[in-house]
Amino acid sequence: MSRHTKGMEHRLQVAFAVLVVGLLVLLVRTGYMQVFGAENIALRAHDQHFDLVELDATRGRVFDRNGRILAGSYYGITVAVDPQRVEDADLFATRLALVIGDVDAAPGFAKRIRSRKAAGSRYAVLHRGLDRDVAERLAAARLAGLDLREEARRVYPHQNAAIQLLGLFGGAGDPKQRAGLGGLEAHFDSRLRGLDGSRDALMLLRRSDGRVKREEHLLYPERCRPARGGLDLHTTIDVTLQQIAEEALDEMHERHSPKRSCAVAMDPRTGEILAIASRPTFKLADWPRVDRESLKVQAIEWCYEPGSTIKPLILAAALSEGVVRPGQQIDCGTSGRHRFGRRLLQDTHPNGVLELADLLVKSSNIGMGQVAQAMGSARLHRWLRAYGFGSRIGLPLSGESAGVVLKLERWKTNYEDVSAGIGYGVAVTPVQLLSAYAAVITDGVLRKPRLIRDADCSTDHGPGRPLDLSRVERDFVRRAMGRVVAEGTDTLARIPDWPVGGKTGTSKKYPLHLKRYVASFVGFAPVEDPQILVLVAADEPTRKDGGIPYGRVVAMRAAGRFLRRARPLLESKHEEALSRSGVRHVTNHAELVRVAAVK
Repeated sequence: MSRHTKGMEHRLQVAFAVLVVGLLVLLVRTGYMQVFGAENIALRAHDQHFDLVELDATRGRVFDRNGRILAGSYYGITVAVDPQRVEDADLFATRLALVIGDVDAAPGFAKRIRSRKAAGSRYAVLHRGLDRDVAERLAAARLAGLDLREEARRVYPHQNAAIQLLGLFGGAGDPKQRAGLGGLEAHFDSRLRGLDGSRDALMLLRRSDGRVKREEHLLYPERCRPARGGLDLHTTIDVTLQQIAEEALDEMHERHSPKRSCAVAMDPRTGEILAIASRPTFKLADWPRVDRESLKVQAIEWCYEPGSTIKPLILAAALSEGVVRPGQQIDCGTSGRHRFGRRLLQDTHPNGVLELADLLVKSSNIGMGQVAQAMGSARLHRWLRAYGFGSRIGLPLSGESAGVVLKLERWKTNYEDVSAGIGYGVAVTPVQLLSAYAAVITDGVLRKPRLIRDADCSTDHGPGRPLDLSRVERDFVRRAMGRVVAEGTDTLARIPDWPVGGKTGTSKKYPLHLKRYVASFVGFAPVEDPQILVLVAADEPTRKDGGIPYGRVVAMRAAGRFLRRARPLLESKHEEALSRSGVRHVTNHAELVRVAAVK
C-alpha cells in the first residue's frame, strides 16, 4: 500500500471519529434538553408564537352627592406599531396621518418609528384616544406592524368645575405608569385604579411569515386573571352649586381682579362641603402647561388673617365665658380711636355707646377689642384652639395648611389678645373658618368638614366636638348676624323672603403702606334655620374707582349672587333641578381591552 493511500485512509478515520463524537454530543445534548429543559423550551416556543393580552381595569368614577358623574372613563383606541416590521417609516406615517385626519402629525410619527426601531423596540405608541369608526378604517388599511388597542381615557363631563378638587389622571409614556395627579384622583388613586388582569383568550398567533393571525377561542383558561375594576367615589359636592360658585368667582375676578380667591359652600348641619372653587384655575386643554398656583385648592392651602369675620366667633366665646351679656352696652368712644397698650384700634366711624349685638352690626373694632381684653389671653387662646384654628382638618387633599395661632407664652397682654379679637395675629384657612361658623349657627358641635360620603374611606371621625355654647348664646350671635345683612347699608346679600345672615371682613396685609387687603364674607340662610353656609374670600382685590375694596363690596356681592341662585335648588326636588351628565361608561370588566390586530 502506497504512502498516499495510507494517508487517505488515516484522514477518513479521523473524519469518521469526529463525526461519531459530534453525533454523540448531539445525542447527549438532545437527551439532556428532553429530560431537563423541556419546560423551558415549551415556554420559549410559547413566547415566540403568542402575545399575552393584558386587561386594563376600569378606573372608578367620581360622583357628586346626587349621582352626577364628576370624573369618569370612556374607551378610545390607542394606535401602536411594531417598528421592526415597518420597512418605510415615512410611507407608514403618511398613510396613518391621512386616515386619522392629522396630516401634520406624519413627521412626528415617522421620527418615533425610526427612533424606536433603532433602539430595537417591538412596540411604540403613536396616538391615543382614537374613535372606533376611525380605528376601523385604519384597520382596513392593513398597515404591516399596526396594533390597535382599546384603552380607558379619563373624562370630566363638567369640564373645569371643581378641577383642582378632582385632580387629573394621566401621564406620559406607558399607560401603566399613569396615575392620579393632585386632588381626589391622587389621594384615592389606589381605590380608583383597580387591579389589571391578563388572559390567554384571544391570543395573537404569529405565523412564520411574520403576519398576525387572531385566535378566536380560549387557549389557556387556567391562566386567565380577570381585571378587577376600581371602586367608585361619592363626594358631598353638588355639581350645580359648584358651577354657580365658579361663575360667582369669575364675575368677581372680572370686577376686582384679585390675586387669588375661593368660594366654599357647606351644609352647616352636617359639615358636608357642597362646593369648593378656587382661582386661579386652569383649563383641561391647557394641561400640563399650567403653573403650581392654578393647581391649588385655595380653601385649604391659603391661610390669611380673617379680620372682622372672626368677630361673631369671639363674641360667642365671650358670652360663654360670661364676660359680656346680651343687651350689655359697650362704650366705643366718640373719636373712633382707642389705644390698648401699644395696640391702636380704629373704627371706620365714631360709634359712641353700642349694645352688644351692634358690635357686629357696626363692626366696631374698639368694642370687640374691649370684649377680647375682658376675656384675657388664656381664655381667648383656648377658644381659638377650640374652634380648630392652628390645626389641620385632615381633608383627603394634599397641601392643607394648619393656619397660625401663636403659642400662648408668646402672647402679650393688650396686643395679641386685642388683635385676635378683631381677626389679626391669627391666620385661618377658609374651610377652618367655615367649620367654626357652622358650629356657632347650628347646634354648637364642631364637626369635621366632609368631602367623601363613602363610609369605607371617609376621613370623618365621630359626631364632632361640642363647644361650650348654650342655645341662647348661639341664637343671640346668629340673629345679630342676621341684622348685619338686614340693617346694613348694602343690599348685595339680601334675598326677599329668605333672610340671610353673615359678616364681612376687610383685613389689611403687611406692610400696611402698600394698602393691600383680603376681602371676605361669610353668609348663611335662612337665619332661623340655616341650610347653607358660604364663604367668599379675595386676596388683594381692586376697585375701579380706587377706593378700599371692602368685604361688603367685593365678597358680599359674590356670595349674594351665589345664595340667590342656590335658593331654588335647595327648595326644589334636586332630581328635577339637575340635568343628566350624558357620560358613556363601560361596565363589563371582562371586555375592557380588545386588540385589533392587522393581518
